[in-house]
Amino acid sequence: MTERHEIPLDLTTFEALDSALKFHRAAALVSPTAPEPMSAFQDDLMATANQLGFHPTMPGTFRVQVVAGGRNLLVWEQAERQANVREVTHAVA
Repeated sequence: MTERHEIPLDLTTFEALDSALKFHRAAALVSPTAPEPMSAFQDDLMATANQLGFHPTMPGTFRVQVVAGGRNLLVWEQAERQANVREVTHAVA
């Protein structure tokens, strides 16, 4: 069964991630040796997840899910999607 984790993002963390993505895009335009923006952004998402207490033990992909009303989520899914997905929601204290 494929796991999917959703971690709530507060506004400050969401804005910091938005700024990081903009930075990576700009860096890629300015320097041909800069890392690919989405690859670098995955590293930022991993660091954010670690700071929020989530440490994935398997390969997977992070994404930010923007939800109406400001309930933004950091979502992680296992690398190989299967028909059955087990969702785990994390509460932030």
